[in-house]
Amino acid sequence: MVVQRVLVVAEAFKTVTRRPRPNIGSGQGKFGTGAALDSSFPSIHAALAWSAASVLAHEYPGVMTKILGYGLATGVSLARVTGKDHFPSDVLVGSAMGWLIGRQVYAAHHNPELPGGDYGTFDRGTQGEGYRWGSWSSPYVPMDSWVYPAMDRLTALGVVQSGLIGLRPWTRKECARLLEEASGSVDDFAPDEDETSRLYSALAREFALELDGAETKYAAVDSVYVRVAGISGQPLTDGYHFGQTIVNDFGRPYQKGTNGLTGFSSSGSVGAIGFYIRGEFEHAPSAPGVSQAVQDAIQLGDEKTTNAADVGPPIFQPASPISAFNQFRLLDTYVMLNIKGWQTSFGKHFQKQRRADVHATYRPDHTYQVAQYSALSRANAVSMVGR
Repeated sequence: MVVQRVLVVAEAFKTVTRRPRPNIGSGQGKFGTGAALDSSFPSIHAALAWSAASVLAHEYPGVMTKILGYGLATGVSLARVTGKDHFPSDVLVGSAMGWLIGRQVYAAHHNPELPGGDYGTFDRGTQGEGYRWGSWSSPYVPMDSWVYPAMDRLTALGVVQSGLIGLRPWTRKECARLLEEASGSVDDFAPDEDETSRLYSALAREFALELDGAETKYAAVDSVYVRVAGISGQPLTDGYHFGQTIVNDFGRPYQKGTNGLTGFSSSGSVGAIGFYIRGEFEHAPSAPGVSQAVQDAIQLGDEKTTNAADVGPPIFQPASPISAFNQFRLLDTYVMLNIKGWQTSFGKHFQKQRRADVHATYRPDHTYQVAQYSALSRANAVSMVGR
């Protein structure tokens, strides 16, 4: 049972990510450039090893059993990395996936009359006031989310008083805590009563699950979105040498013409362990590239010359056109571990991303238009696991 589930989930990830192995091609492991049947992400060996170790350790919860099971699983994971069959992130995600699947299979099929049958159940006493979710993982709110400007406005209105901007991104539980803090003050600001209530209501709908305080296992699709951007005129795309027309946009590609992307975000939590995945299929049209004279100037500016002098004949690099970009890319993707209120995440984060905007540097004939549609929000997410 556990083997079949691991294979189904892992192969589904491999089909979508198509990440080449470390010993293939350039060794950079760019997502979306490899073969679907031989994708490196995630590691099936690590997932199978950790799923078996999870079931074994839960069925026989002794110290030596756990050391043996998890020790062997760790050895398999390390062997896949040192043998250059997988990247560390492949093994990390595969191990977490296997452990979670093993735990779920055990909880679903274990005989509750046998020892260890109470695994996964809790006897909660009466909860006091204040923070209620110390041991459950919580996804981070993406840095380009509308939640942060709304929280900033509530802070400016004096409703939210303990939100630390330097600790962003905040978890969803932290946002719920700030809303609980603001709940008693929403009606105290008569001059801005309408705006304050409107912002608070929108945020309360977004974090309804967290405000309820329910510690429930779940896996959900948080959002599905599409964006189409039309650019007329020649935009600036080389931020290192010249500047960029569009900045603070997760490094998404763009060129003259019709650009587009479609993406999704998904998250899940099983007690102290959780995950968050956000991926996009991005499209940007081809472009002619810079002229040979500009390419030579770039080589000189980067001090790539044929001699040791700062100024000299540049190393010849032919100017070439820019090919169209059509590729799936993972943005924020990580697994989380919460130990007694201290949450650690492993994976890919955009820590200081700001909302996408248009930089002041562009050509006179440049026009930029964006249409974005979000089909599903977290407030409407349907729990698919743990019912």
